Amino acid sequence: MDATLTKVTELGSQSLGLWFKPQGAFPQFIAGQHVTLVLKNELLTGADKAHTYTIASTPMELPEILIASKDSPSFFKKALRALKPGDSVTITNPIGDFYLHEGDRPVVMIAGGIGITPFRSMLVQALPAGLTRAIHVLYSNKTADIAFRTELDALAERYPNLQITYTVTVPDASWRGEGRLITRELVCDYCPAPSDSDFYVCGPPGMVNACIAYLSELNVPSEQVYVERFTGYHALHPHSKQ
Repeated sequence: MDATLTKVTELGSQSLGLWFKPQGAFPQFIAGQHVTLVLKNELLTGADKAHTYTIASTPMELPEILIASKDSPSFFKKALRALKPGDSVTITNPIGDFYLHEGDRPVVMIAGGIGITPFRSMLVQALPAGLTRAIHVLYSNKTADIAFRTELDALAERYPNLQITYTVTVPDASWRGEGRLITRELVCDYCPAPSDSDFYVCGPPGMVNACIAYLSELNVPSEQVYVERFTGYHALHPHSKQ
């Protein structure tokens, strides 16, 4: 369906938040699902016109939906950043199985960069609705220019079952927090009983694949590991999708 851009916000020096209002009744979705956004740009053709994005907003925030995009040199990303409020795009119906599944085990959410978007949606939806499971977010960025940090910190302040650990891998002199990559050692330091937790992992394929490998080494059952790769890459895993 067609959707109109209503607002653009800077999520950081290299990330953009775009709010779209669908021109019609947008289907109900589950926090964490994704859509494909198609640009109406005559200079783009074929695959250059479309890109898949997690819906960063929640069903409670309809009738508008939020898409978060990290800048890159691609023709699509340049055309996306050039959009102005009032411009129209096409958005597909939401699909996907990367969402918070029922259970009572603690939850560990591992995010790399703009891979935080499905977790923003899940947390903003589930915590006010009464979710009491312990949740630890491990959120890695190259710099301290961290998308959604203010909102995430506000959630952690309000809900004691939510803990967030930021790690900045290329910090400047002012950074005083964690600085390691999200490795097996870091996960064990912050999650001492990994096999008793459910893991949700979202980010670049290399990070996601490394997480799958060391979670297996830590005897986390594969059915307790849900992953989302932020490219078209796909590998054989129970909860992986393109």
